[in-house]
Amino acid sequence: MAAIRGCGIEVNENCLIDEPNAAFLSYIHEVARAPDGAELLALARENKISVLVYDLGAGTCDVSLLDFSISGERVTSRNRAISKFTALGGDDIDREIARRVLVGQLRQDDGSEVELNSLDIEEKILPKLAPAAEKLKVTISKMLADKDVGHLDRARKLPDMVVETQTVAPFKMRGNVISISVPSLSLHQFLDILEPFCGERSGADDKLHLVGPVHDVLDKVSMDPDEVDAVLFIGGSAQNPLIRAAVMDAFPPVVREVVPRNLRALVSQGAAIHSLGLNGFGFDFIAPITSEAISVLTKGGAIETLIPASTPVPSEAPFVIQLSIPEGEQRQLDVPICSGARDRLVGIVTVKPIGHSGFKGGDAVTVTGHLSKEKLLEVTVEVAGQTARAEIMNPLSNAAASPSELAMLKERQKFNESMLRNNGRPSPDVVKAYSKAAANAGEHELAADLLVSLERITLGSDHATSICYHYSMAGRDKASHEWAGIAYRRRPTAVNAHNLACGERDRGIREKYLRQALEHDPEFTSSAAMLASMIEDRDPDEAQKLRQMIITVLEAGTRSSDTSMQELRRLREAARQLGKSSVAERAKSEIKRREHALAERDTVFREENLAEGRGKMIGRERLF
Repeated sequence: MAAIRGCGIEVNENCLIDEPNAAFLSYIHEVARAPDGAELLALARENKISVLVYDLGAGTCDVSLLDFSISGERVTSRNRAISKFTALGGDDIDREIARRVLVGQLRQDDGSEVELNSLDIEEKILPKLAPAAEKLKVTISKMLADKDVGHLDRARKLPDMVVETQTVAPFKMRGNVISISVPSLSLHQFLDILEPFCGERSGADDKLHLVGPVHDVLDKVSMDPDEVDAVLFIGGSAQNPLIRAAVMDAFPPVVREVVPRNLRALVSQGAAIHSLGLNGFGFDFIAPITSEAISVLTKGGAIETLIPASTPVPSEAPFVIQLSIPEGEQRQLDVPICSGARDRLVGIVTVKPIGHSGFKGGDAVTVTGHLSKEKLLEVTVEVAGQTARAEIMNPLSNAAASPSELAMLKERQKFNESMLRNNGRPSPDVVKAYSKAAANAGEHELAADLLVSLERITLGSDHATSICYHYSMAGRDKASHEWAGIAYRRRPTAVNAHNLACGERDRGIREKYLRQALEHDPEFTSSAAMLASMIEDRDPDEAQKLRQMIITVLEAGTRSSDTSMQELRRLREAARQLGKSSVAERAKSEIKRREHALAERDTVFREENLAEGRGKMIGRERLF
């Protein structure tokens, strides 16, 4: 974008289009020009259909979900969800073939085997063997396509066979010349390698499974697989029939599989069509959507989503959330509006009470938001009979970068540079640094997605607890709970048991995990507070003991910097419940002192002027 503007050409982000969407445009254009049209177009003329575009290339897997319909001469398409970065593609399969088969075929000039350490294999050997691995993969994939074999179980019934490719040219390694005279791969070896990618899937722990991005996109819009009408495949790696079959197995049989004649050309053709529509006709063929959520910042640094990610622009109807005034005599209500990250403020709506008494504790706060076609965010705040409105220009492309956002942009640049240097596979250290910077900037979904990718590219790594936390902070409750289960299976700790309890709807199961957390750590105050609230009607004596434990553990550290704001609020609530007013007042005083300290560092708004979010539930926060 900077290079184009540097040439004096006026341009904005609207000229960009996601690869799956470009492919979709190209495919629709292609079949519309065919003499008899296509089944997909005929279906769209009858009713609105949902099409999932699955783009599997060499290094990434991109998935897009679109609605599409045709009424007379009017064609309507709308984007519903777009997947985030997924470092998963055909080269992952190539590297596995190289790692598990071809490395063992390397020989020195005298025919002897080669001794290699793991660092040599990952950084030096696999890149040299990947081209041969790809050729072997393509040869077997074409053979399976010719035989119309599309499932692993059917392929395993075929007689085993061996395919070969041209010699891996000799190269030096630690003073020795090594090569593979005839690289080979058997059908059954290939099927064993494909199993983690397209075999039986047991959840998010299957870091290599090619169906993961599909479930991620459907989860974003709370959509069941049977609500999808067709799956459009693009990308060279999608030519493998076993991969397509694995994806289609995630859907019921009535969902149509669409495979264009040329899977590779669609993206460039679709980008040209998009450019023609935007610059030639002045409209987007595919209506834009919000890539990030627009949220309200509430007390304690929490965020409440006002307009979700993937919302059409303009929004079809206003979005409404309910907040509340936390304590009485609040002299002013500030409602900070954020785009994506809590640090990316795009505006603040302020309401002041009538008279001198201030707002009352518990007063309802109603926040309404709407996006216009000009990308103007209209926000209305109502509380205690008072109303304030604000119009915020273009909140989705806010140019002002906070320090944490600038830090994230720097790490993103390092990430992109690492991708270029390593053929689309960034180094683990770069991915970890980018994830941490994204979390600091409030981009929790990106932070989680990067850690998921890190687990995929770094064998044996474990970031499940952090992934659970970041998905929870991003509002991705289903994904958060799934990763909470993975974290607890890997390491049954108090934190992981507590996180698992947070996502359980069944009260009995939730209580079981809370008690397990306390078995792991009898002084784990998060679980104690949550359990006390659950059982106080059934067993008030135990609830009282749990709250007394919270006070015993936290009271001495009221002024300590090691005690978090969440712990102070937990202490205050437990003291209030037990009638220990002096302890509650000390905790309240420390909370206010810290809030004032935060306000001094941030002149945009004051913590004491914020509303309380809907998620105020003592002890229910997910933990690292």
